[in-house]
Amino acid sequence: MAICRRLAGLLAAPIGLRSRPGRGSVFWIRLPATTVPAIDPATIPVTESAEDVARLDGTVLVVDADPLVRAGMETAISGWGARVILAAGGEDAWRCCEGGMRPDMAICNLGLPGRESGIALAQELRRIYPAMGVLLISADTSEEAHAAARAAGFPLLKQPLPPGRLRAALRTLLPAVA
Repeated sequence: MAICRRLAGLLAAPIGLRSRPGRGSVFWIRLPATTVPAIDPATIPVTESAEDVARLDGTVLVVDADPLVRAGMETAISGWGARVILAAGGEDAWRCCEGGMRPDMAICNLGLPGRESGIALAQELRRIYPAMGVLLISADTSEEAHAAARAAGFPLLKQPLPPGRLRAALRTLLPAVA
């Protein structure tokens, strides 16, 4: 309701409400009718930059205990062109890497199952693959979490992670191809 009220105020449009106990409520904003001029699609300039359409290239290892986070990351990252390796924890990640899948980048959650540390896993991965980019993610917004990530030399992004922010991070840590 607060969003509707603010929108109505910005548009100088009347807002209405109809409510019936036990049945629900209906809110509306009354906007004046207008005509939309016809637009020829051929006259619309194409403004996509090469950076916007560039596909990502490389293999990203996603280590997170939450299967929904892994699935969401897989959908987004593979949609941008990169290959994805999914792991629920450190042991799972090592199994994937030993199986011949060499990651170009790792995204590790700070809080892994049990007593596992996402930072410790990222440090070990970086020791084995020195050129690998590493991104830490966490819902923990405490200064201690940020300080630990900074001390380890890894960027830390807060979850939930907006797709645009994830793509920007991947662009800096993975090579892009046109």
